[in-house]
Amino acid sequence: MKGTEMTTVTDPEIHRVQYAFDGAFQRMLSASDGEALMAELSNLLGQVYRLRELSRSRLGTIPAASSPDLRAVMAACWVRNFDTHRVFDPSTAEDAFTDYYAAGYCVLVWKPLASLPSMTDGHGRHLDYAAELEGKPVLDTLRRGFDALAALL
Repeated sequence: MKGTEMTTVTDPEIHRVQYAFDGAFQRMLSASDGEALMAELSNLLGQVYRLRELSRSRLGTIPAASSPDLRAVMAACWVRNFDTHRVFDPSTAEDAFTDYYAAGYCVLVWKPLASLPSMTDGHGRHLDYAAELEGKPVLDTLRRGFDALAALL
């Protein structure tokens, strides 16, 4: 297992979002109960959305189709509108692995698209959800997606 990588960013706007994301990520790793875990997940998704909005204001459009990590982060922005308890499953399955060591004894994974409150999105993000997030570890996909989006700036 590896620890989280905190990168130094010279742009103050990006730094504020990165700092908030990294703080929430660390608190999520330290969360030992379900309510703390869900609160930090909600916070992480909020920081992903903040970075997406910053990216949109600077770039106009985000080339989401250019990488699986960018498609994953766009899908994560879509599901942030749902109650976190309805989007994530704590998995103790042997096939669920994460690159991060967390205080909890399970790996949090994205639920199947079919179990979400809404299974479609007018921008096709539901398809990206199914391809890039469904059944995969939350920590890994959010970290990679956030970092990929930050790298565009």
